[in-house]
Amino acid sequence: MTDLAQMSAIVDQAREGLAAALAGRPLVTVERLTSALRTSYTGPAAIEELRPTLSIGCYRAWPAAMPRTAAAAEDHTLIRSTQERHDWLPRMRRDADRHLRTLNRPIVTAWYATPLLRDLAAASGTVAATDGELRDTIEAKPAFNDLLRAAGVPATVRIPSVRVDRLPDLAELRRAVGTNTVVVQSGATSGGRGTVFVTSERDLDDAARLRGPYRVAAFVDGWSSNTTVLSVPDGQGGVSVYVDRPSHKSVGVAELGIGPAKSAGNDWSRPWPTGAATVLVECAERITEWAWRRHRAAGLFGLDAILTAEGHVYPNEINWRNQARPRCPPSTSSVAACRRSSPPTWP
Repeated sequence: MTDLAQMSAIVDQAREGLAAALAGRPLVTVERLTSALRTSYTGPAAIEELRPTLSIGCYRAWPAAMPRTAAAAEDHTLIRSTQERHDWLPRMRRDADRHLRTLNRPIVTAWYATPLLRDLAAASGTVAATDGELRDTIEAKPAFNDLLRAAGVPATVRIPSVRVDRLPDLAELRRAVGTNTVVVQSGATSGGRGTVFVTSERDLDDAARLRGPYRVAAFVDGWSSNTTVLSVPDGQGGVSVYVDRPSHKSVGVAELGIGPAKSAGNDWSRPWPTGAATVLVECAERITEWAWRRHRAAGLFGLDAILTAEGHVYPNEINWRNQARPRCPPSTSSVAACRRSSPPTWP
């Protein structure tokens, strides 16, 4: 079977799996971008079943990739602003309620579940996303090294780091982690907002503006990467683990007006060295199994890592939410399968 035929077969299986998971129920997305799933239901290997019945978001949908119905805060305010980007969902509460009341037993997908989302889904709906408080616990950057240790991730692939409640002077941090450039991280934030690369006292002042506690890690020179991981309860007390091919992630693209740690996109065209990919998969499996043992948590998440020129790999962050960027099968199909606790039909 050719690569194209194999991919087509996997997409067909994902389509069948999604149809079985939805079981005729309407799919609703609650996401800042109301056409966020567009790559799944448009273009090559499109899965029409992934076109949301209703998409609730901040920004109006792209006309070329419309969901069946879109409800966007931008349609009411006619503005785009930082404040609007952060508090659009409460503003959309009444409009979302009005749309959702017309749907029978909707399945609502989002980055992670919140009390407001559960209220919107009401008694008949299902929120197909990880719990928000659990997400904060697992994603907490100051606790990342403890998570890796508890999961049994070998010390040889753990970046030297320390957890501090307050940032001491730069010389002390350099001694603690062993590099001139140190990486300061805080909270459970996304988009690189909780990460500062520190090479000077001025940088350290910027890092101190983040709310502690902090993870201070050695700087590793290499390529950033994002890998999608899915765990599904196997019905026998454990989980089945699926790990996507790791990407090369573009960071440090200041020309786009974004922070140095924020991703500008993922590239899967350059395969990872086999040995490094094997190590990353083993790390992902250990983390996934730990999350199931410790929290009975399963689902879709992203594991970030650094790949060095020498082929060494170092996990550096976990994003326990539906933000991961798998190539195939589509993320919503995966999450729906997980939430009904049944193995997916695709290999």
